[in-house]
Amino acid sequence: MQMDLTFSADRTLATLDKMAATAATLLEVAGPAIVGDFHRMEAARFDANGPGWDPLTPATIAIKTARGMPQPERILYGQGDLLNSLTGHTEHTVVDIKPDELFVGTNVPYAQYHQSGPRVIKVFGKGDAKLPERILVQVSEEDAARWGAILSAGLRSTTTIVAEAGV
Repeated sequence: MQMDLTFSADRTLATLDKMAATAATLLEVAGPAIVGDFHRMEAARFDANGPGWDPLTPATIAIKTARGMPQPERILYGQGDLLNSLTGHTEHTVVDIKPDELFVGTNVPYAQYHQSGPRVIKVFGKGDAKLPERILVQVSEEDAARWGAILSAGLRSTTTIVAEAGV
């Protein structure tokens, strides 16, 4: 069996251009859905106190209570900046969507100490205390698979745009 294929250079280049544009917009299409899923995932983590986060000591709860902090018994919650930055869009939320990568996280300075603890720190400008590790962001294989499905759906929708453009 023999098959003859004929290509139109103009049409082929136009198709390749559209495919490149599709790749550039894929994260723009799927990125917001992944960011939303990330925020829901982090909200569940905070609601569950971890998992694996060490409970607050009575001394920490007492300090938070004396300082008038809301919900002093709540782990990783002072004024809500860290929680809110990882579960929604605040001035501390960082979202950077590029054609080939997506970053979502927080710019709250103390987040890194919780993520990579334990370490000894000055507490409220007073004595030293051991800050335990409380991993804030941990992506499972299930999370990655779910985000891959979101990307696949985004690719299907952007591919449809290319097909509808007639290239």
